[in-house]
Amino acid sequence: MKETDGIVDYKPHQMVLYVEKADGAYGPLQTGSYMSKHYIDDFWEKRRRIETDALQQLTSGTLSPVGYYMLLLDMTPADVAHRVGISVRKVIKHRIGAGFPLISVKLVKRYADVFGISVASMFCLPAPECTAFRIIQRETDNPFVVFSVIERPDSP
Repeated sequence: MKETDGIVDYKPHQMVLYVEKADGAYGPLQTGSYMSKHYIDDFWEKRRRIETDALQQLTSGTLSPVGYYMLLLDMTPADVAHRVGISVRKVIKHRIGAGFPLISVKLVKRYADVFGISVASMFCLPAPECTAFRIIQRETDNPFVVFSVIERPDSP
């Protein structure tokens, strides 16, 4: 890549490219990211739509918390099955609303560990419209119990 081809004016996302300089030598060039400049807004819009649709499906009962977190984390049934230690068929069954009530608490804990959340987060979500407060869950020595702390976002 020539030096003139690598120049992108996008300050929020800088990167280093090794390009051919005008004198024929190769060297580093700090520049903006072409992908971020041209496509990041589309990515965030699609991501917001996926989250909104997943939340609607979760609250309507067509999607289980397992399916919800799989969509949010962009995980496939095979990936989740491998990490949880169960069959892909069971994960597919558990990701729909009707299959979730059949899961044991022990299995819910394994799912929660894979998703990086507490067991309590599998059963309740903070209201997305509420920006005045933030709910933080602090773990205890008991993996099935967390403290839910409500804070204002501007508090220390």
